[in-house]
Amino acid sequence: MYSLLLLSAAISLQACHSGTSGNAGTDSTAMVSPATPNPAQDGASKMDSSNVSGPVAVSKSDEAFIMDAADGGMTEVQASQAAQAQAVNPRVQQFAAMMVTDHTKAGDQLKSLAQSKNVPVPPGISAEHQNAIADIKRKTGSDFDKAYMKMMVKDHESTVHAFEKASREAQDSSLKNFVTTTLPTLQMHLDSAKAIEKTL
Repeated sequence: MYSLLLLSAAISLQACHSGTSGNAGTDSTAMVSPATPNPAQDGASKMDSSNVSGPVAVSKSDEAFIMDAADGGMTEVQASQAAQAQAVNPRVQQFAAMMVTDHTKAGDQLKSLAQSKNVPVPPGISAEHQNAIADIKRKTGSDFDKAYMKMMVKDHESTVHAFEKASREAQDSSLKNFVTTTLPTLQMHLDSAKAIEKTL
């Protein structure tokens, strides 16, 4: 009888030990599983957060166009301000006034667009354009008028071409909208400049 009690106690102890060991294994697995990193999920999470919080950047080609257009617009304003002061032909003076008004307005719109896309707009015109303006400002009277209008025709031919290309190829929808709404005004400037140049 004593032997039976010992055997029964031994069996109970073994069963108890087995149960404890099984529970520990289960708990251990349950604790490790949630903490196990999932690289795919982590990567997706980081990408999502980056996409939501980061600024929407424009393509390199769109950025280059914005900067070139800003430079060109500021050049037209400064050259036309000089024409308002130096031109002698009334039609040239009127054209210059229109240029200052239209290009200042377009320039402000472009700067606002550039800021919304985090594109740096040049603070001033390029050295090449500064030199071109300096050259025409050295002239006087009808010589100035001819030089200014020749510059306006040349610049607007280049600008209209660039805007036509951007109207087809710009990737940013806001930029494309600016281009398509501004292009008719630029074409009108070119037509007017050519007409006036023929009379000088």
